[in-house]
Amino acid sequence: MAPQPQAFIQSAEQKQENGAPINLMYGEHDWMDIAGGYAAEQKIKEERENALKNASAEERAHDQGSAKALLIKKAGHHVYLDGWEEFNTVMRVQLMGRKEGPDTY
Repeated sequence: MAPQPQAFIQSAEQKQENGAPINLMYGEHDWMDIAGGYAAEQKIKEERENALKNASAEERAHDQGSAKALLIKKAGHHVYLDGWEEFNTVMRVQLMGRKEGPDTY
């Protein structure tokens, strides 16, 4: 008899979301206006503050949510192709856990 999969259900007490960093990347020559990225960044920050308004100091300290609109130099809309060096730097910095960095890499 083969083993049967079992569902794992977390209770509200067990489940803890700590947020996630969000980078909105725009190319210097992108057809999309970075102003929309800045507006989205601001809205995400406002929503994060609203979500954490009743959080404990410990919960706030563990929160990893953030948002940042970034301009990738010498790139069009496909920043991962046109500005691959800066794109890779942004991704490397993000994946290594550094929260802050320049707006333009």
